[in-house]
Amino acid sequence: PNLLGCPRADRADLVATLRDLEAGDDSIVFDTHTQEVLASKAMRAQVRESWRIDELGQQYSEFIQLFRPLWQGLKEQPLLEAQDCFLARTLLIHEYRRLLLRDPQLPDELLPGDWEGRAARQLCRNLYRLVFAKAEEWLNAALETADGPLPDVGESFYKRFGGLA
Repeated sequence: PNLLGCPRADRADLVATLRDLEAGDDSIVFDTHTQEVLASKAMRAQVRESWRIDELGQQYSEFIQLFRPLWQGLKEQPLLEAQDCFLARTLLIHEYRRLLLRDPQLPDELLPGDWEGRAARQLCRNLYRLVFAKAEEWLNAALETADGPLPDVGESFYKRFGGLA
């Protein structure tokens, strides 16, 4: 109960988390490096067992089966409706985050060669890029703050999925 491990950690994120939890003075941080090849049979077996990679891969596959027809249907439409784009984006991100929050985000070397997480991310990215502008258009027309129109999206918004421009 007193140990936290992460297969990939950013030192700045760790320090910020410890500071937020007021746990910095009570924590010992170790940074380890394997001496073995990451893709060794033993390491892959440990990954499968520890993170239920096969189960997560199946869930990513189901995500792809659910959203690929939507992607194909929307990209063939000459004109997308703003409200439909908002609904599609909302459902897309809700379902994708459910998976992403379970994903340990392991290095590619530790994942199966046919890892469905890669294809799911690309599908999510493509679909998000297709609908985000119209979804924002609908949000700006339908909602407002107590002070009036919604504020403009921040610069980080356009960096999602490797860039939305």
